[in-house]
Amino acid sequence: MLHLSRDPRRPFASNVVLLVDEAGDAVAEIPSLPVRVLAALLDNGCQSLALVEKSGPRLSVGIHLAAPF
Repeated sequence: MLHLSRDPRRPFASNVVLLVDEAGDAVAEIPSLPVRVLAALLDNGCQSLALVEKSGPRLSVGIHLAAPF
């Protein structure tokens, strides 16, 4: 199970969202096209969960979002 995180090393990179594992290590960076909306949601406290499924040589990522508490 992974979660989404903004890149703390690049706070001004508005189109950067990372997939982070339970140990807090970045596993991948999500491409910038769909990230603008995700970045805005994360910046406003939205909770996230990402599930990764491997199908052959490709990875599929399902992203689940919840409103901030």
